[in-house]
Amino acid sequence: LNLSWYKSMQTFALMNKRFILKKSIAYLTFDDGPSSITHSVLDILKKYNVKATFFVINSGNYNKATLQREVNEGHTIGLHAYDHNYAIAYKDDNSYLDGIDKLRAKVKADTGFDSHYIRFPGGSSNTISKRYSKGIMSRITKTAKQRGYKYYDWNVDDDDAGRARTADDCYNNVIKELRPNRSNIVLMHDFGTNKKIL
Repeated sequence: LNLSWYKSMQTFALMNKRFILKKSIAYLTFDDGPSSITHSVLDILKKYNVKATFFVINSGNYNKATLQREVNEGHTIGLHAYDHNYAIAYKDDNSYLDGIDKLRAKVKADTGFDSHYIRFPGGSSNTISKRYSKGIMSRITKTAKQRGYKYYDWNVDDDDAGRARTADDCYNNVIKELRPNRSNIVLMHDFGTNKKIL
């Protein structure tokens, strides 16, 4: 394991405590899991007594035992997508939320946790979705609220799915974007090839 990430998580946890004193907080969120690295992520979070939200997808790596561990250890499960393929998720006004309803039922059946937290692939104001259905995000964000869902974007990105190449890059990106006097929602990714966050 890359020890620089452990140092980063420890420093991040300390910074998080300072932010709480200033009436600010940092929320760690992981998209696209579960994956082959989820248990390692959970081990790190447990070591530093840090809780996170895992926005899960219905993928080949979906594993109810992993999700049950997340719930048992006090983490929150959010819903990301039944199918993360933008062309399928955003093909019409019903596709994404119908998939979320199915994923919600699956997560509840597998863990007992009834999640009503979602994160849209690409975020709630993404521009990718207009390739498939113009104006869809305005419509489905409203419908999501009507169905009782709360959606969360992010305002801090470790860029692990982009230009960040190392744990230090991820850490520095987060530290650079943290701000006092607000809720800092940190986007990270839980997919098997993303070992730079370990």
